[in-house]
Amino acid sequence: MEARTLVLMGRTGNGKSSTGNSIVGRNVFKTGFSFTSVTKECQLEQTTLKDGRIINVIDTPDECRDKQKKEVENISFLRSLFDKGKKDIEEYETKIDEISKECSKLEEEVMNLKKELKDAKD
Repeated sequence: MEARTLVLMGRTGNGKSSTGNSIVGRNVFKTGFSFTSVTKECQLEQTTLKDGRIINVIDTPDECRDKQKKEVENISFLRSLFDKGKKDIEEYETKIDEISKECSKLEEEVMNLKKELKDAKD
């Protein structure tokens, strides 16, 4: 049976660790009253339900959330660069198509001129 993973995220003092302890059924995540984060690093704990399902619970400090937010911002930035690059490529392809059409027209005109010259000689 595939394990399920819960990642507890939120601001300091919102009860992530207490919630994790309730889910796991043991006091494994450090809790307390503080104006700063009691949880200093991400912590993984596991429990097995009566039906055999495995539940992984990851408790995170507020800093972990901030790091994730920065990663999301980085991904958004990279996606915007990709979209801009994709747009530039599409514009370039459009220019190539236009040039190809112009070249085809010129080739056709040259062929017509050659034919006219040949007909004029005959």
